[in-house]
Amino acid sequence: MTAPPRPPATSDRAAPCANTALASWLASLDVSNPDGFDPRKSTSYSVIWHRWVQHLSRQSTPWHRALATDVLDFVSRGIHPVATRGSRTRRTAVSPVTQRRYFRVLSRIYHHALTECWMTHNPAAGVAQDERPPTETSRGFTLSDALWQALPHFFGLDTKRAHTDARDQALLWVLYDTGMTPQELRSLTPACIQIGPPYEGRTPMDGPLKPWPHVVPSQSHCVRVRGERGAHQDRLLHLSDSTVHALQTWQSMCPFKGEEGPLFVTERRTSMSAVGLFQVVAETVSRAHSVIGQCEPPRFGPQAMRNTCLVLALKGGLSVDEVLAGAGLHERRALDRLNDVLNAPGSGAS
Repeated sequence: MTAPPRPPATSDRAAPCANTALASWLASLDVSNPDGFDPRKSTSYSVIWHRWVQHLSRQSTPWHRALATDVLDFVSRGIHPVATRGSRTRRTAVSPVTQRRYFRVLSRIYHHALTECWMTHNPAAGVAQDERPPTETSRGFTLSDALWQALPHFFGLDTKRAHTDARDQALLWVLYDTGMTPQELRSLTPACIQIGPPYEGRTPMDGPLKPWPHVVPSQSHCVRVRGERGAHQDRLLHLSDSTVHALQTWQSMCPFKGEEGPLFVTERRTSMSAVGLFQVVAETVSRAHSVIGQCEPPRFGPQAMRNTCLVLALKGGLSVDEVLAGAGLHERRALDRLNDVLNAPGSGAS
């Protein structure tokens, strides 16, 4: 089959180099962008773009003359710049989540190129609907009641290193008690943990929000969450005695560099990565599920634990507004992804 001809490179203005095009798009992003592209994730977007440009370079195609077939090949098969024998580049399977991310980033960068009059076409827009990555389901995955109840028995018990054990146990307990987002958990500092009489030696905030129904709180133990996207994310959440004990053990083992450094760090005293946090949670949930003998949950990560907290809170009698406040969410539609779980037969949700 003969490949379609490459389109004209530009319309009114000459196309810049690939790096300049990327920088221009990144500069146009805004935190409040309704498209959901966050300038704070520019490194991730840059990696995708550079892999794409490298993919095109293997067939001597400039970025501004790409075709829909190029996009489809890249998104569906992927390319990882890992040197192997000779000059070949190893291809690996690409997950649906990664496919969607690749496609969205390419689509938006090329849309920006169109608005800048650097191109006359958007190659991503030329991919047929039935060939595009499948739309992600809006369902929020949760853990079963039995798995959730058993989970604390598996916190931080699978390593041979006391340092890692103590850290994992503390962060898992904090996540279990609060249901904060993965980014919020990674952003905690020692100063965020309040142990002792409320507000002693600290700037007063509003009192702690209602605890999640599964938490047996101590009124003197709280964690302060500092939001990055609005005042609604700033909140004070209850901690259980078990969580405080785990935090004290961890803090006694880890010499922190002041109260504003990261609370959860690696053995090299660097902040935990998103991948590292996911692995800790996923491995713990997997161990628990294998012991209690239930069907494997479709999602293992920290977001599944957060979703479970929110669902249990709604089932446990907290109002929607109370759950939104505790979760640091602004609009009720943010809970829509949990409707399938809340409305399932026997869920007990009202």
